[in-house]
Amino acid sequence: MKAVILAAGKGTRLLPYSNIIPKPLMPISKDASGAFVPIIDQLILQIRNAGVSEIVVVVNYKAELILQHLQDGARLGVKIAYVYQGELDGNAGAFYRAQHLVAGDDVIVTDSDNFLSDDRVFADMVAQHRATGAAVTSGVCRVSNPAKFAIIKTDASGRAVDIFEKPKDDSSWGNLAKSGMMVLSAALAALPREISLAPSGEFTTTAIIKHCLSEGKTVSLFDIAAGFHDIGTWDEYALVTKKTFV
Repeated sequence: MKAVILAAGKGTRLLPYSNIIPKPLMPISKDASGAFVPIIDQLILQIRNAGVSEIVVVVNYKAELILQHLQDGARLGVKIAYVYQGELDGNAGAFYRAQHLVAGDDVIVTDSDNFLSDDRVFADMVAQHRATGAAVTSGVCRVSNPAKFAIIKTDASGRAVDIFEKPKDDSSWGNLAKSGMMVLSAALAALPREISLAPSGEFTTTAIIKHCLSEGKTVSLFDIAAGFHDIGTWDEYALVTKKTFV
């Protein structure tokens, strides 16, 4: 098992602070000494809790600051490699820059702006992925604003049957949102990036799930019981830090 953290985005929703600090380095909590902990550090430690020690970080915007902060990962007890996403062509476009570094392994893929209050989330999701033998396991959570997320439609048994990016008008989709964290089987991760091509022209993780559903591959849904927060927006960042900066 390896992991890929998608940390290339510009973080425009966090302006003006993201003019100075890339989104993955935004402080999200404090450690025992009172020092600020960036969101990417917290994610790496949570991934390490799943027994994963080899991580690829995909960078672009202010890459030098991220590399300077994380270096080789030894400070956090992991080994970090880096790839550069020259063209910001989607979150799956970022993953496929790292594909050659995770070949032959199941792989955790996560955005760099997901705040997860449960430090066992990745460990539990990996355990479910292995138990089900799924092609892909997607973290999911009920949300109050479906139009901001990729929504997974399920049948009466709770099995995923379709996925749609940010539905605005059709309430039949429900409110089960795909989080920015998933586990891909080694076989799925090895497929060409064309399976992730979305109608928009970007390469997306939503399209990867769509491919699996259309091809009859097993899609396992992992309920993030504690919920998740996309701290890439000011509202969500403020909501989380009101609780963590105490």
